[in-house]
Amino acid sequence: MAAGGTHEQLAYRISADNDWDTGPVQSRDSVLVDSTGPPVEDDLGRRGRREAILVRGELALGPGAVVIRARLYATAHAIM
Repeated sequence: MAAGGTHEQLAYRISADNDWDTGPVQSRDSVLVDSTGPPVEDDLGRRGRREAILVRGELALGPGAVVIRARLYATAHAIM
């Protein structure tokens, strides 16, 4: 555990529907990790690698609001 009771990422794993899988990769990286796997085809029939999109934004909170935890669910289909 990292300081203050927070958790620290020690590894990641990337898998795809075409049975490609990195297996566990020992790394603290979690954003814009390069996929070394084969190019995949999206729902529109496009093949190949594309740049990842960096998502940033601001959220207005009510007076006195305190953020305890925030989470963004991002998939190949949409941001939810």
